[in-house]
Amino acid sequence: MTAVDALARNAIRVFALHRAGTEPQVRAAAILAEISGAPAETVRVIRRPNHAPTCRIGGKPGPSISFAGCPGWSVLAIGGAAAIGVDIERPRPLSVRLHDLASQAFHPRERATLARLVPTSAERFFFRCWTRKEAIGKALGVGLMTDLGAIDTLGDNDGSWSRVILPGGRHGWVAELPFGRDDVIGAVASLGDRPELVLSVEASDR
Repeated sequence: MTAVDALARNAIRVFALHRAGTEPQVRAAAILAEISGAPAETVRVIRRPNHAPTCRIGGKPGPSISFAGCPGWSVLAIGGAAAIGVDIERPRPLSVRLHDLASQAFHPRERATLARLVPTSAERFFFRCWTRKEAIGKALGVGLMTDLGAIDTLGDNDGSWSRVILPGGRHGWVAELPFGRDDVIGAVASLGDRPELVLSVEASDR
């Protein structure tokens, strides 16, 4: 059984990499070839505008993939059959008030939590929710073109994962990526059953 076959057993593997200018699909193809054991020339990663990326390995459909980037970092998520999404941000002051933006994009429970926090904690909480919403939107295949305020990213906690109710009554799972550092926040989402999360942080790009 290859690493990609194992991922089909409801796991998501996330690679966090320091960016060195490589195109995301080139990096993704190299990592997919490495973990699958397939010859590099048989791995293709396809990106189309307004569509989630897809991959093919040896001429056959590969696992679900998603990638994102922010200054200094990029992340690649590889799953099984279920749709997935990933996002990453650097917490930073915004040109608009957090509460003004949250009034348009946050669920009432998220807004209530934000209102109780001191400014430094509020900024980090904002990006925690925002990366979760972006990851969910990518998993749904719509990005941010959905009713963000209807999605409560806090959800019902089950360990590191939160179960969230999505537009149309569907449910999914979202988790914060455990980087263990204060200068970056990331999240990963899945529309399948509660997955296992494996995070690999690399010191340099592939």
